[in-house]
Amino acid sequence: MDTVPTEQWAIVCPESGKLQVKKIPVPSPKAGEALIKVLAAPINPSDLYMMKGMYTEFDLFHIPYPNSPGWEGSGVIVKTGGGMMNTAKVGKRVSFTRNVTNGN
Repeated sequence: MDTVPTEQWAIVCPESGKLQVKKIPVPSPKAGEALIKVLAAPINPSDLYMMKGMYTEFDLFHIPYPNSPGWEGSGVIVKTGGGMMNTAKVGKRVSFTRNVTNGN
């Protein structure tokens, strides 16, 4: 497996209705987490609602700005943070969905 880079390209929504493409740091997974190299991710209506700031009107989602759009995707595990994720193998293909009820 290739080494994990320290920076990545991302689409960032700094405020409602604005998008930027910029380099951001690659996060380090914490215990119980895995770092996934995203290979496919759709753009769906909920991404558009978030980018337009429509979720700030609801109590269910607390999505602060800046943020990056994307609710789900698939890819390959490139690094784990230990804990329960030690059972996940680097190189394993996975799918995921984003947890947004806590603002992350």
